Amino acid sequence: YYNFGFSPSEDNFNQEINRNSNLINTFYDIENGIKNNTLGNFLSWNKKLNSTKMSIDFSQQKNTKKSILQMNSSENLFQNPYSNVLQILDLDSEKYSLQFNLKNNFSFATIDFRSGYSYKNENAKLSEFFTSESEVKNLKTHDFLNEIIIKKGVGSFDLSGTLRSHFLNFNQTTIPK
Repeated sequence: YYNFGFSPSEDNFNQEINRNSNLINTFYDIENGIKNNTLGNFLSWNKKLNSTKMSIDFSQQKNTKKSILQMNSSENLFQNPYSNVLQILDLDSEKYSLQFNLKNNFSFATIDFRSGYSYKNENAKLSEFFTSESEVKNLKTHDFLNEIIIKKGVGSFDLSGTLRSHFLNFNQTTIPK
């Protein structure tokens, strides 16, 4: 079984705020644009042998996102010498996963076993145009999963138990400007 997916999206948001009081008149103008693309592949191999079902699954997903935020104000709100801010956030991530599933219907219970590994690499860059400041971060995630599920029907009741172990490993780096 193979599945391919591509999902682009774009969203634009604009807002003007005018706050009046007896002492001060404050104006805000906010513009935010977001573009997002997701590309994915999924491959699965299934096999049934007597009362045992087995599957091996592989998936890959790539996400890219760009957000542009521009704010203007009649007041100095942004802790810089300007009355406006322009931030650009670029995100991209890639995720890969491999999973093995085994399900067996024994006479005394149904036992499911699942084991898998996934790797995700995320990169983010935040930059501010008027102050020329930027920050780059990278996060790598390794996820190991093992799980056993035991199910048994007793009369009109369904009983089940799960034993699950997760091991997560994070590695975050900040790249200096």
